[in-house]
Amino acid sequence: MEYLLISGQAAVLYGAATFSGDVDIWVNPTPTNLTAFLAALTSQGARYYKLTPALTVPRD
Repeated sequence: MEYLLISGQAAVLYGAATFSGDVDIWVNPTPTNLTAFLAALTSQGARYYKLTPALTVPRD
């Protein structure tokens, strides 16, 4: 899977003293990658409430 841990949790890993209490993740939005990522989440009992739509439109 291709993903990045971003925002507050990533800052903590780099030594920041703040903690936001949530996790922000960017997932490479390919169909195969998204399917694998959501399967991994649900297999661990995780819940997700929002999937941000793609911010760009591929050009032909």
